[in-house]
Amino acid sequence: MNPSTNIFFEDHNGWYVRDSRTKKYLTTDGRWVDSTIGMLKHELYFKTKQEAADMVKKSEKTGMNDVVIFDVSVGDGKYRVVATNKTFHAYRHGVGWRTMTGDKLVWALASELDDARQTVTTMKKELDFLNRAGHTSKPDQGLLDQFASIFVTALSGHSILPSPEEVAKMAYDYAEAMGAERKRRMEAK
Repeated sequence: MNPSTNIFFEDHNGWYVRDSRTKKYLTTDGRWVDSTIGMLKHELYFKTKQEAADMVKKSEKTGMNDVVIFDVSVGDGKYRVVATNKTFHAYRHGVGWRTMTGDKLVWALASELDDARQTVTTMKKELDFLNRAGHTSKPDQGLLDQFASIFVTALSGHSILPSPEEVAKMAYDYAEAMGAERKRRMEAK
């Protein structure tokens, strides 16, 4: 980032940095991100303006302003793998540990883990939204009622719906349940 385009802001949480040209925010670990949604205060705010300025300089020198493809931490934060559009590195205790360029196994595992974590986060947000909207399936709720809840949600204009795969699985489960019920009734006669 060009230092002349960085703007330092202060509010009740501390200092934060935004690039006026790219509209990206600097995180406390030196990454530039498009959005601060879902970020914790300690990930965005610096204690002092000088601390923020130092991180800007560090991100410019080290190229940490690359576009992050994934950033995965494991082992309670002991190990971290960061893939950008230019680099692929592993960190141990927050210190550069080794270059992972060319290690397709680690790339695949970290990428899958990142995707899985994002899916879980999205599903938690959707479930929370549906809980607040009152459209959640309960353990005693039948499949038909679950479908009705989904369609009520869709008709009410909310965009957070199950994926097509989840709806297809529910439809398949419903068809199986209908077949089993039909078979039970036939046997009862």
